[in-house]
Amino acid sequence: MRTSALPLVYQGAFRPYIARDGEDALRNLRRARKALPGACIILSTWEGAELPRHLPVDTVVRSPDPGPLAPLKLHDAKANNVNRQLVSTCAGLDAVTTPYAAKLRTDCWLEHAGFLDFHAEQSARECGRERLLACSFFTLDPTVFERLPFHLSDW
Repeated sequence: MRTSALPLVYQGAFRPYIARDGEDALRNLRRARKALPGACIILSTWEGAELPRHLPVDTVVRSPDPGPLAPLKLHDAKANNVNRQLVSTCAGLDAVTTPYAAKLRTDCWLEHAGFLDFHAEQSARECGRERLLACSFFTLDPTVFERLPFHLSDW
């Protein structure tokens, strides 16, 4: 697959500055441009997000922020952002006009396009059957800790 044939959908919050935790969404977008030259990059974020003038994206999609849900873990005060992820992911994917797309969070980045080779290898093994590829990092095993079935990683 040519890199120009695969749009990248970056979804989530966007801060035009380096956050206290070191997160830099602008750096992540620039890395994606370098890793996948020619790819269409779609940023799906929130209404009211402050975006820099020369943002390295082709399309910006803004959605109303649905707000967080209650924490997943009983002993954790951290907000559950699955509502936000669903809204911004769906809005970003709605802007895609190709049969395939890659979805990333704004706090993630690409260092290389090796996942394209991996996809080609898996497709060859599966005799052309179409598959959804998802990262195994943070995909929860429902038989172990959280007991949340069908909880794919959002990375």
